[in-house]
Amino acid sequence: MFAAGVIPGTSQALGLGELSVESGPGEPLRLVIEVHSVSASEAETLDVSLAGRSDFADAGVEYPSLAGAIEFSLVPLDEGSYQVVITTAEAVDEA
Repeated sequence: MFAAGVIPGTSQALGLGELSVESGPGEPLRLVIEVHSVSASEAETLDVSLAGRSDFADAGVEYPSLAGAIEFSLVPLDEGSYQVVITTAEAVDEA
């Protein structure tokens, strides 16, 4: 679960594509998610982050113990498309 905020205090749904796991057990986490339906002007103000504890609770999902270590980046690709890259600096052994 992650949220994308364009204006402080709001969130916007993104058109998400395929998720690629680019790391293995015992390695720093690296996930890449294709993003669709985002214009260049929207991308300039987009803040991608992990959803809050209450959002996880509302969904009945446990809040991840490594939440504070997860970093999100919105990366521009060719032809105006984007991807969200989710990483950790330290190795992750959790399933």
